[in-house]
Amino acid sequence: VWEKKSRDIIFENGFFGKGSQSRSRPSGDDEEEFLGLLLEEAYFLSVYVKCLVIYKMNINNGRRRATQMSPSELFKEFSRINPQFSIKYAVYHHFRSRGWIVKSGLKFGTDFLIYKKSPEECHATYAAICLDTSSESATSKECSDELSLESLGMLSTLAGNAAKQLMVCLVSRTECDPKTMEKGHAADSLSVLPITFQRWFPEKARN
Repeated sequence: VWEKKSRDIIFENGFFGKGSQSRSRPSGDDEEEFLGLLLEEAYFLSVYVKCLVIYKMNINNGRRRATQMSPSELFKEFSRINPQFSIKYAVYHHFRSRGWIVKSGLKFGTDFLIYKKSPEECHATYAAICLDTSSESATSKECSDELSLESLGMLSTLAGNAAKQLMVCLVSRTECDPKTMEKGHAADSLSVLPITFQRWFPEKARN
């Protein structure tokens, strides 16, 4: 989002996105700074909140023309960019629609960081991983193999050292028509089961 007024409004009303040259809030005086959004944030704002319009640039006979992207086009394009988009969006939508603030968890080796309130006021409560449990998913087995007990232990320790709790979000498909994913209802055909993990300390458990 380049336009300064829109950039600031989107960030202020829900802490969506991140300034391109800032750690979080876009600089109010920098006209060159844009607001970068996660794919999940862009889809949520465009399709669910309906406050963001996304265009694609077409070139016809040497002329450039911008056309608005439909929910179906957005879903297909975002899924092309990230094949796990539908799984990650289901988790993002699950928490965002319930009032939590969801940001990228890349810094901690997870998919998302989940905040109870403003990231400017507190640290994230959870570091979340999205796991596709659908048997028909081509990447389901790969994800399950990668999420070993050893890796869970490492991630849990990393999250704990940063005063966060590790959360694994199991995402499964319901019996809804798969095409609903492309009609602006990407979260309707997926169910999310969040499970939290925490290191167990024998000496603390005895107290």
